Amino acid sequence: MDALTSLYSELAEPLTRYAMTFIRDISLVEDIVSETFLRATKHCIANNELPARAWFYKVTRNIALDIIRKNSNIDYGEVPETVDDSCDVNPEISVLNAERMDILTNSLSKLPEPYKSVLMLKEYGNLTYAEIASIIGVSLDNVKVLLFRGRQKLKNLYRRDYYNEM
Repeated sequence: MDALTSLYSELAEPLTRYAMTFIRDISLVEDIVSETFLRATKHCIANNELPARAWFYKVTRNIALDIIRKNSNIDYGEVPETVDDSCDVNPEISVLNAERMDILTNSLSKLPEPYKSVLMLKEYGNLTYAEIASIIGVSLDNVKVLLFRGRQKLKNLYRRDYYNEM
């Protein structure tokens, strides 16, 4: 169980950010992450082994999607902010960075699945292609294609949103 505690310290925040890509309600997201670790504990007891890191993301994704399917009135689809403004000395730069982050968040929320999931797992979760393939149930080559196309779509959405805002 010490290994599970260590994994909780390592994965709780990234899993929370990942779940926030599906559901914006922080209390629901916390419940999702808690349920994920509850299932991990049961998995450890039943199989006498610790699940792989990708397993945690897959379970988090499945729980979030189950909640969305069951509740049509859930507010979902936006990315949590992760900008650190502490290094910005100039207030104008801070405001500009915040505006750009808002535009990026908005663009990412418009990105269709599975592109959004693949991008979030790679960029926020720092998962390997193989781990992402395991989580979303596609081939390794398909993950690479989805990631490439997702980045292209995000770039186009960002440009369109940026010029519409300015």
